[in-house]
Amino acid sequence: MTRIGLLSDVHLSRARPWFHANWELLLAELARAPAPDMFIITGDCALDAPVREDDLVFAREQFDRLPAPWHALPGNHDIGACYPEGAGEALVSEALLSAWRRHFGPDFWVLDVP
Repeated sequence: MTRIGLLSDVHLSRARPWFHANWELLLAELARAPAPDMFIITGDCALDAPVREDDLVFAREQFDRLPAPWHALPGNHDIGACYPEGAGEALVSEALLSAWRRHFGPDFWVLDVP
């Protein structure tokens, strides 16, 4: 049986480290407990990647600190909003998707796990 850790909405940013203390607490807790076999990260990895690509770079660096392999899906803070009434958010675009793919790989995927 595969044990999966689920992470979401971590909102990481080197420039605006407002949530980084939470991330460090998570890593400390994970160091004390048996690690899952993998992590699935379900969006909003970065705080504001549509205007600051380095947020994706930083999020990737932090995810590589996890004690098991991980797979991520993008959220609106990563690639922009997919709805026109995005409340002032950047809209998803090919440029934003390309930035995601440069740092994280495909923006959708399928895993076959036991």
